[in-house]
Amino acid sequence: MVPISLLSPRVYLIQTERGPACTSPRRDGICYLRKRVPMDLVAVYGKREILRSLSVKDRATALRLALRAVVALDDEFAEKRDLTPPSC
Repeated sequence: MVPISLLSPRVYLIQTERGPACTSPRRDGICYLRKRVPMDLVAVYGKREILRSLSVKDRATALRLALRAVVALDDEFAEKRDLTPPSC
């Protein structure tokens, strides 16, 4: 079970073994996932944070989709690390 905690009435923090991620709705009611880009990949992505739409308004569905998206992002980070040449 992944620990999920309520940061505010509309924002949830998802704790994973590779770091936290956050879900929150925007003004249109659509929920978004926010996850920090690891420091060694900031140069590859060109930004420090990734924001992805979950394309749903329902909180329970958003949390379920967020867990899947976090795993997919962690896999993407691992893949980018394998393709990135080591810096000297």
